[in-house]
Formats: sequence, structure tokens, C-alpha cells
Amino acid sequence: LDPELRPTGRNVAWELYTGQATDDYSHLGWLSAIHPDDRESVRSAAARAIATAAPLTAEFRVRRADGEYRRTFIRAVPILEGATIVEWIGTATDVEDVRRNADEQRDLRRRLLALTDGAESVLSLSGEAAARAGVLALTERVLPGDACAIWTFYPEAGDWRVVESRGLSPEYVTAR
Repeated sequence: LDPELRPTGRNVAWELYTGQATDDYSHLGWLSAIHPDDRESVRSAAARAIATAAPLTAEFRVRRADGEYRRTFIRAVPILEGATIVEWIGTATDVEDVRRNADEQRDLRRRLLALTDGAESVLSLSGEAAARAGVLALTERVLPGDACAIWTFYPEAGDWRVVESRGLSPEYVTAR
């Protein structure tokens, strides 16, 4: 990249990843592959890095050739002659899967802690109605979803019935 963070040659990896041709990403055309909501922060970070001759580090969403936006981490280091930037050398790395896995791990940890904390409180409840309400409250904290229910099997009728629910329509609860 030149001193103003414009590509100075062909970048085959960028072309394959984004589907942009050399003419598409030359000058500052590469910004068009950045998610519209992220472009201004990328421009600001780039301007600060150019003004201070400091390394540029940023994470933002880039549109892949298939149209999907994925989180990408970039790091560009200025090459200086004295105090003047003569070019930038850097990398762009797709970190979507790593970030998604980290988010999923945090969510799983949160839900497991809620389960262990909640199980103790549910076990201390007395009475069937209180226990059902406690189980539903715990279920809502631990499992993603819009509704939950407790079903009981009635052998004499040979069917399952909802005995307690949250978020289900009355028609669904009473349907057989």
C-alpha cells in the first residue's frame, strides 16, 4: 500500500476473497468491500494511523465474494524513511469463525452457570406449582427460544398434555 493506504499492485488473495478486480479495489475502492456501517470507523482509524505513522489495527466486516460479510482483522505497519511513510505492509485475516466460537463459548458458560445456580434454587422449592414455575423460569434463562412448556403424559388418555407454559398460545396449549 502507498503512504495513503492505496493498493500499489495486484492482490490476488483480496481478489479471490472479495471478488473485486484490481480496478475495483485500486485507489481506495477496497473500502467498498467494507460493510457500510463500518466504513467511517475504518476511514477514521486509517487517517489516525497515517497522521501519526503508527501501525493500523482494526476489526471490521468485509464482504466476501459470495456476498456474506465476515469479521476481518487487519494490521498494517508503516515503512518509514526518517519520519515519512513510504509504504504500508499488512495483513487481513478472516476472524469470523474464531469470534463466533468465542461468543458461543461465552454464551455456553453463561447458560451453564445459570443452570447450576438455578437448579439449586429449583430443588429448594416446595409444591408442584412452585417447582413448575421455577423450572420454566430456569428454562428461559438457559435455553434460547420464545416459548417453553412442561408436558405430562396421561396414560389413561394415552397422550401428552401441556401442564405449564410460557409464550405458547392458548390454542396450542389446549390442542390435542
